[in-house]
Amino acid sequence: MDQADIKNNLKNVNQWTRIIYMILFTVIFNVASFVIGVVVLVQALFAVVTGGQNGNVQKLGSGLAHFIHEIVSFLTYTTEEKPFPFSSWPEVEPVAEAEVVEAAVEAPAEEADSAK
Repeated sequence: MDQADIKNNLKNVNQWTRIIYMILFTVIFNVASFVIGVVVLVQALFAVVTGGQNGNVQKLGSGLAHFIHEIVSFLTYTTEEKPFPFSSWPEVEPVAEAEVVEAAVEAPAEEADSAK
C-alpha cells in the first residue's frame, strides 16, 4: 500500500462514519452485557423460587444474545449491516421449557463404610 492509498483511506468519509458507529455499538455492547448479567440473576432467582425458568426472561435473554452477536459481527467487520436500532430486533425462536431433572446423590462407597 502506498502513501496515496493511505491518504485516500484517511479522507474516506465512509471509514470515519463506520468508526463512529463502532464506538456507539461498543457502548451499547457494554450496556447489553450488563443487562445480560441482570437477566442471569433474575432467571436464577426465579428458578430457585419457582423451580423453573420464566419464559419472558428467557425470551429477553435469547434476544439479547442474538443482539450481542450482531454487534460483535459488525464490530469485527464480519458484516456491514448495522444492528438494532438501525435494523429490526433479532427474531428469536421460542425455546421449549426445559425440564429440571433431580438426581439422587449417592455417597461414594468409602464414605458410606466410614460413616457406619
